[in-house]
This record gives sequence, structure tokens and C-alpha cells, in this order.
Amino acid sequence: MPSVLITGASGFIGLNLVECFLSRGWQVLGLSIDGIPALALKDFDRLPGRLEDLRADARDLRLLDERLGADRFDAVIAGAAITSGIERERTSPGDIVELNLLAAVRLLELAARHHVPRMLMFSSSAATGELAFGGRPVFETDPVQPASIYGATKAAVEGIVRRWNAIAPVPAV
Repeated sequence: MPSVLITGASGFIGLNLVECFLSRGWQVLGLSIDGIPALALKDFDRLPGRLEDLRADARDLRLLDERLGADRFDAVIAGAAITSGIERERTSPGDIVELNLLAAVRLLELAARHHVPRMLMFSSSAATGELAFGGRPVFETDPVQPASIYGATKAAVEGIVRRWNAIAPVPAV
């Protein structure tokens, strides 16, 4: 049975990914700070895959290293993120950068160290900032212009993935 580790598994995108992989019969380790909601767990029980709901912080490198070393994952998805408003940007910008960027990059390092063949890291339309509202399509060649710390972290993830793929044996997308 193929397996995947998903950080941020209790978030909107995380829950959808968990459901997708479970419906395809995968073994899913869903890691999130608050755990998968009870209603979702009940719904997921009917799916053919197997879920382990792990309540943990995506910044816990020791735990992630242990799990990646003990289990053979076919894929790792760095989905944990803080999508914040301006007040949180003012009071704890380091937390946003630490989770959205540093934890994702460190998970990429661990996945490579443990020879995980697939790594997915999320960007966001927030990396383009106000470009999406400029009255014309946004192109991949447009310069990023994030209007938030969240957007800046997602733009940085894009750049790191581009560089990683130029130098590393295990690709990230």
C-alpha cells in the first residue's frame, strides 16, 4: 500500500488531500497541530485507505525525522501553513516564516535524507499579490509581488523549489 505524509492535514487543502489519498487506498499519516476533525474522521473511516491522525507540530524536526526513518513514504506533502491577517503579521511574523517557509524547507531536507521519491510544497496566489486583480491574466513570467508575509513565504518556497530541482537528486514540486 503506498503511503504519504501530509503536514497541515486538518486544514482545508489538507483534509481534501487526505480524502483523495484515502479514497485511492493509500496509507496516510496526517500531521496537524489540532488533529483531524471528528466529522472528517468518521467520513474517512468508510474509505479504503488507512489514516493515522498525528497531533504534532510540523516544526518538530526530531519527530519528523523519526517517522521518515521508520516508515517508507512514497510522498511527502508540506501543507502546514499560517494564513494570517495583518494583526498577526504585526505581532508574530517570525511564526509565519518559521512554519510556512522554514518548516517546509526542513521537511524537504528530511525527505531527501530518507530518500522519499516525491515532495510537494505549496505556493499560493498570494505570492503574486495584487497582480491577480489587475484586470489581466497572471503569467508564470510575471514578477512576484507579495502583499503579505504569507505571500512572501510562498514566493520564497517557489524560488527554493526551483533551486532545489537544479541541485538535488530528489525533485520537489
